[in-house]
Amino acid sequence: MRRFGQLPTGPRALYDRGLMMNWIDWLGSAAFSTLAISVIAWLSRTWIATRLTSSIRYEFDEKIESLKSDLRQKEAQVEALRSGGLAAMIARQSKLEERRILAIEELWSAFHSLGPLRKYVVLLSAIDFDEALQSSSRDADTRRLFTMVGGDGTKDIPPAFTLDVWKPRPFVSEAAWILISVYQATLSVAALRYHQLRVGIDGDFTNFDQVILLLQMALPDLAESIREKGASFLPKALTHLEERLLTELKNMLGGRESDDTNFAQVKAILQKIQSENE
Repeated sequence: MRRFGQLPTGPRALYDRGLMMNWIDWLGSAAFSTLAISVIAWLSRTWIATRLTSSIRYEFDEKIESLKSDLRQKEAQVEALRSGGLAAMIARQSKLEERRILAIEELWSAFHSLGPLRKYVVLLSAIDFDEALQSSSRDADTRRLFTMVGGDGTKDIPPAFTLDVWKPRPFVSEAAWILISVYQATLSVAALRYHQLRVGIDGDFTNFDQVILLLQMALPDLAESIREKGASFLPKALTHLEERLLTELKNMLGGRESDDTNFAQVKAILQKIQSENE
C-alpha cells in the first residue's frame, strides 16, 4: 500500500513521469521561444525606431543647414544691395545738399547785388512821382537835380535786369524764390522810375501797380498799408521782404522750409508779368 505523498512505482509510473517531463520541457521551450521572440521583436522595434529617428534627424539637420546657408546668402545679397543703395542715396543726398547750399549762397549774393538800388526806393518814397515826372519832362534843371541826387544809374541799374535769380531756383524753396523775385521786381521798377526822372521821359511806362499788388500778396499782413500808402511805404515793405528772405534761407539751411501754398498766387502773377515783358 502506497503512503500519502509517495510517488508511484513500476513501469506505468515511469511512463507517466517521462511524459510529464516531456510536457514540462516542451512548455519550457515554448515559453523561452516566446520570450525570445518578444525580446527580439522589442529589440527590432527599438532598433528600427532608433534608425528612423536618426535618419529623420539627419535629414532634418541637413535641411536646416541648407536653409541657414540660403538665408546667409540672401542676407549677404540684401546687405550688399542695401549697402550699395544706401551709399548711392547718401552720395546723391550729399551732392544735393552741397548744391542746395551753393544755391542759397547764390540767392543771398543776388540779394546783395541789388542793394545799391534801394536808394531809388527811398528817394521815390519822399516825392510825388507824377508831379516830379511832369516837371522833369519840361525842366532841364529838374533832370540835373535828379541826376545829382541819385546818380546817372549806369552802374546801379543794369544788375536789376541782368541778375539771374532763376539759376538757383530748382534748389531753393518756392518761398525763397518768390521773395527774391518780388524784391528784384520792386527795385527794378524803382530804378526805372528814377531813370525816367533823370532823363525827363514824359509818361510812366513802368508796371508800378503790379509791383504794389505783388507786395500785398507777398506780405499779406501789410497789404492794407501797402495799398493805402503806396510808394511811401515801399522802404518798410522791402525791409520786411529782406527779413523774411533771410529767415527762409536760414530755415532751408536748418532743413525747414515755409509752406509754399501761400505763394501760389504771387507766383502766378510773376509769371504773368514775365510773359507780358517778353
